[in-house]
Amino acid sequence: MDGMWTTRDGTELEIKNMETDHIKNCMSMLERNAIEGVEISMNLGYAPDNDYIEYDSDTVYGEKYLKGTEYYELKKELENRGIQ
Repeated sequence: MDGMWTTRDGTELEIKNMETDHIKNCMSMLERNAIEGVEISMNLGYAPDNDYIEYDSDTVYGEKYLKGTEYYELKKELENRGIQ
């Protein structure tokens, strides 16, 4: 990852400049998503003879989900601040 957090409205924030409570809230959201699962779409493309998009989807949970997010960067920033 790149040390950035993207908010729901698309604003990009440097994790090191985020307020501690914001980091904790973001981590909590990511932890909830890891438990509930998040559907991802792969192999997007138009079907050759139709006007719809073909794709595969999968639901990702737990550690597999967290590894694809900024979770560990957020956690590291809290550790850098002396917060566990």
